[in-house]
Amino acid sequence: MTLEKVLQKVMVALDEAEGNSLSTNMADYRTKIYECIDSCQRELATFVSEILKREKITVIDGIGDLPLDCFEIKSLRDGNKRISYSKIPVNSITAPDGEYSLVYAAYPKKVDETTALSYNLEISPEACEALIYGVCAGLCINDEPELYSTYMDRYGGMCRSITERKEKYPRGEITGGVRL
Repeated sequence: MTLEKVLQKVMVALDEAEGNSLSTNMADYRTKIYECIDSCQRELATFVSEILKREKITVIDGIGDLPLDCFEIKSLRDGNKRISYSKIPVNSITAPDGEYSLVYAAYPKKVDETTALSYNLEISPEACEALIYGVCAGLCINDEPELYSTYMDRYGGMCRSITERKEKYPRGEITGGVRL
């Protein structure tokens, strides 16, 4: 989903709500919306619907630098062979020297006022739908407590639904093929 579509859906959701202070605070919401989108998408990518990326890394003298957006390593491979590694606190790993394929869970790119409206958010489409309600809740937290509760309930329900579906229908990886 594009950033423009997210902004439109948030504004429609807020316009549909009947609140006395909503219309008077709409200008304030426009200044806070990017911060809410960024924090909500980071939360979704971290806890609900992770963003998996692959990247080649080189380990020299036993140390390899991780990408800046990496928050969890899923695997380090040399072809089909898993490589043993240890994560060290300075966003690096220790492993045997060589060039490897790194699969990791990533933080999404930061969204702010300078982000192009045509930018596609990196989180999954279902997480984008939940994001709408999380952003609405974040905007209403101080002004409309009833709306905040409504939006947070919807956001939480959508997050639970995504998580339950992932747990109920897990994905597996087959390495080396299947013999029939």
